Amino acid sequence: MSAEKAFVHTTVPYGDDGKLVRGVIARCGAPGCEAAIPLAVNTLQNSRGDDTEIEWRFIAHKLEAKGWHVGRSRTAHRCPRCHNAAKFSAIRKAEAMQNGNAMTDKLKVVAAQWNGRICASTGALALSTPRPK
Repeated sequence: MSAEKAFVHTTVPYGDDGKLVRGVIARCGAPGCEAAIPLAVNTLQNSRGDDTEIEWRFIAHKLEAKGWHVGRSRTAHRCPRCHNAAKFSAIRKAEAMQNGNAMTDKLKVVAAQWNGRICASTGALALSTPRPK
């Protein structure tokens, strides 16, 4: 993946004096989130292999150290807050699905118990247990 497509290349302030240097701005791709982080990145000219892939890995490593989840496109990046929210949402959804299956099993048990309590003449459910004769 190309670093040009995944990050916005620009000049960013760096150091105590705020000198502008080459860098990237990573923006959270979650809907409604405006989080962005400027990151100073050196040029990787004359390096071995595919420069853009090496640069992407280098930038991704720096951002992951700061708690960001880095995707392969600009819209796939997540800030730490949005990434944690997505993680917990997935956990809650998985728990709800497990609880939903438990509820289905309970309903099957209740239905089996009520199965013998249908009135033969009217087809209605008997709300109380039949009295012995």
